[in-house]
Formats: sequence, structure tokens, C-alpha cells
Amino acid sequence: MRNLHLLLLTLSALIALPVAAGSPAPTPAPIWRLDFMHEGGNAAAETFAIEQLLEEPQRWSGPTQDGLERGDYKVELFEIGAAKPWFSYSYSSVYSDWSHGVEATSSRKTFQESVRFPAPANDSTLIISRRKLDQEGQPFERVWQTSIDANTKPVTALSELPTIARDLEIHGAPESHLDLLFIAEGFTEKEREKFFDAAQQASETLFGVEPYASLREKFNVRALFLPSSEATLGGDTALKVNPNALGMARYALTMEDHRLRNAAMQVPYDNIVILTNSSTYSASGIYRAYTVVPVFEPRMRFLLVHELGHHLAGLADEYFHATPGYADAEKVVEPHEPNITALLDKKNLKWAHLIKASTPLPTPWQKQRYLDTLKGDQSWLLEEPYINEVGAFQGANYSPTQYYRPTLNCLMLRDGGDNQFCPVCANGIREVIEATAGSDVGK
Repeated sequence: MRNLHLLLLTLSALIALPVAAGSPAPTPAPIWRLDFMHEGGNAAAETFAIEQLLEEPQRWSGPTQDGLERGDYKVELFEIGAAKPWFSYSYSSVYSDWSHGVEATSSRKTFQESVRFPAPANDSTLIISRRKLDQEGQPFERVWQTSIDANTKPVTALSELPTIARDLEIHGAPESHLDLLFIAEGFTEKEREKFFDAAQQASETLFGVEPYASLREKFNVRALFLPSSEATLGGDTALKVNPNALGMARYALTMEDHRLRNAAMQVPYDNIVILTNSSTYSASGIYRAYTVVPVFEPRMRFLLVHELGHHLAGLADEYFHATPGYADAEKVVEPHEPNITALLDKKNLKWAHLIKASTPLPTPWQKQRYLDTLKGDQSWLLEEPYINEVGAFQGANYSPTQYYRPTLNCLMLRDGGDNQFCPVCANGIREVIEATAGSDVGK
């Protein structure tokens, strides 16, 4: 009888273990999206006007806390009475990009914008904060808030456009991968396969560059075809991309944010690359908004990885020649971007661990010669004494004097044919990929 009792206890334990270990994981929450109009400029307060709260067809698959905070804005959701947010996400937008320019100092404009978040379990307060770029530490300051009722019934989001999706490369579940989406712009119905071929080529190009090559299995890649009536940017195209947006030549943007989101939501996505049916140099990249790349431009490799540096990783431009639309900062403080510095505190330089003790700060180089040869042969740069060193080289972030960059020759500075990302930028990209793909980096 004693042996039988022991046997029954053992069987009970064995039966109980799988039940506990095999309990189903919580079902990911639906994606809710708040569409609004964002207005500001001319030194007046910015305003937010809600258009609608929508529910997208996919489930939330990304992190719920953003420890990297590389955007100009931050959206947070707090349960009523809670001191800490249950959701936090930093981002930039077309509005924030425009607001940094000269035009915003004398005029007001309104832009479509949206924020996406997991459907809340309980009533929450949604708060949007803006980074104070002229203050030490560039802290976030609350600019708007609204209530989110957990029991409300959002509008079902619908695409205005017919879409056809195709998997290019799938390595696993969206919850454990970064989902990259290529979207067609300016391709007619007859050019559908032309787009899918171009998207495949763009994907292969991206994964030919580090750190993407080493982290390829952390990605899922899809392509989404949207038919356009015309194949000319600025004409009757699916997303209305303007190749000279915001009054700046070669700056490609769509102002149709809500139309873009309604199309992209057909598949899981974290980052969007709009591939234009163009061979003309006109591109953009805005952190966590989207990237625009002319897929048939001879320098597509450079434009794709450079603009993704902005959109995916929040990297700053490292070039410093005169750039229409942007002015020098009135007050210089240490910028939040990981790849530029004001060099106000040499001992606590962001990338100090990569700098040799023998490397001087600032690090000398022929800056004027570089400016003089912008449109000519710059092969001499590869012979500079500190070409393979990490230091602090004057000239970055559209200014020849106010900011410094980590290396002489990086994809965030120039093309250079077979140029690569410097160690600082490569690490900045890697941090975002690993955080999005489920790692603890940045959390």
C-alpha cells in the first residue's frame, strides 16, 4: 500500500508539472492608434487636435518601455493614479523635423501625426512630451495629454488603398524580431513585380552592410505593393511623396501619415522604408516615422543605410556643410544623439571607451580641405593620420564648429563608395535592433 501511495504521489507531480509549465502566454494586446493633427511654429505653443482612435488588425509585438529615448518626442501611458508609465515610446515626426528649420521661426503649419500603442487594460492618461533641445540634458517636457478609456470601442482602421504583401525574409515571430517593411511608391499596377524585385534587391543591399549583416536573423522583412496611377513623384502616386518637401531640394517626404499607417498596418512592422520608383537623388529618414529611398538611384546603397541610420537608430547627420533650411544652434548643449557631441566635457565623452589614450581631443584633421573638395576627389581623406581612429573631429550636425563626430569617414558623413559605419554608429544601430528584437538592451 505504501508503494502504491508513493506511486500515486509521483504520478500526481508528473501530471501537475506540464500543466504549470505549459500555461499559455498572455495574448498580445491589439494595436490602438491615435490619429491627430499637430500644429505649431512661429514661437507659439504647439497644439494637438484628435481626429480618431483606431484599432489596427495586428497585435502589439514591440517593447513596452523605451530605455534609449532617441526621439524628439515621447508618448507615455499611465494608469489613473500611477507614478510610472506602463508604456513609453520615443519618436520623431515630420512636424518635429520641420520645427527645427528656419521656416518654423516665422510661420505656423499643421501636420498629420499618429502614435501607436497596445490597447490598455485599464483607463489611462496618454501624455506627449517634447525634448527641450536648448536645456542641459535635453529633458522631455509635457506638451499635451488626453484620456484613453479602456472600454471604448475604437474605429476599425481600414486602408484607403488596395495592398499586396509579400514575405521577403522571415526568421521568426514578430515579438522576437525587428519587422522591416518596404512599401511601394510611384509604381503602377503593371510594375508590381518590378517593385518586388527592387524590394528584394534593397533588402540584400542592406544586409551587405554591418551591423545589419551580423544581425540579419533578428529581422523579418516584408514588401507591400500599393499601386499608383502615375509613376512620377509629385504626381498622382499612392502616398503623395513630394521629392522637394518643406521647401528643401532633394528632401522626399509624404504628408499623408494616416494613409501610410492604414496601408502599413496590413502586416506587422516596426520600421518603414518607402521605395520610390525613381533614379533621382531625393530621400529622407525620420526616427520611427519612415524612410524614403529612390530605389533606382546609383547611390541607393548609401541612401538606404544612411537614411535608415536616422529612422531606425536615431543617428544624427555628421556632415556639416551649408544645409538650406537649418541654422546653427543659438545655445550649444550636449546633444542626445549617440554619434555627435558638443565636446563640453572631454572626460565624459559618450564614446570615450573607444578612444586611445594617445588620440588628442579635439582630433586634428583637414576640415577646410574637405569642404573645398566636397564635389571633387576626396581620396586624400583615407591618408589622414587618424583615419582609423575614434576621436572627436570638428564638424557635424550641419555645423562646422559647434559639434564633433567620432571618426573621419562614416556613412553618416559621406558616401565614399564602399564606406562603412564607424564603431559608434554601428553600436547605436545594434542597440536599437537588439532592443526591438526582444533583448534587454536599452530597457
